[in-house]
Amino acid sequence: MWPDEEMEEVKEYRMFVHLFGATSSPGVATFGLQALADDHADISLTAANFLKSDIYVDDGITSVSTVQEAVTLVKEATHLIAW
Repeated sequence: MWPDEEMEEVKEYRMFVHLFGATSSPGVATFGLQALADDHADISLTAANFLKSDIYVDDGITSVSTVQEAVTLVKEATHLIAW
């Protein structure tokens, strides 16, 4: 809701996308990734668990035993997110 300069008329504005940098952006991003992981865990359970448990805002925070495991995790997570 936004009033005009004379405060006589109020206009209603609606956003159809979420604003980047809004206070709620980290929570919205986290919710979206977790919902995506829940919906598509059948694609890769490992990637889904990574998205649900090891993401903070836009950083993946985890460790794996080998470089190959890391490469596989990134590829599977990327594939799941692209869905």
